[in-house]
Amino acid sequence: ALRHPVMATFQIFSEGATTQEERVIIVDQGNQRVLELDRSGRHWRRYPTLKTPEADKLKTPCDVQLTPTDTWLIADPGRKEVLEI
Repeated sequence: ALRHPVMATFQIFSEGATTQEERVIIVDQGNQRVLELDRSGRHWRRYPTLKTPEADKLKTPCDVQLTPTDTWLIADPGRKEVLEI
C-alpha cells in the first residue's frame, strides 16, 4: 500500500512491433521507494529492492524521470543527491 505518494508519471512501453503496455511510475515518499506498476497493479520494478544495502536506500524521494536508456533518475533531497538507478 502507498503511504505518501508525492509524484506519478505515465509511460508507454513498446514490446515488439505492435504491443504496447501502459505503466505508472510512482514516488512513494512514505515508504521511501519508487514503484513501476502496470494497469493491473503488477510490480515491474522497484527501488530500493529487498537486497539494497541500508546505505543505498532512499530517504525522502520526491521525483523520478525515466531516461532514454530505461534507467531512473531519482531526486532525493534527504540524501542531497540525484541517483541513477
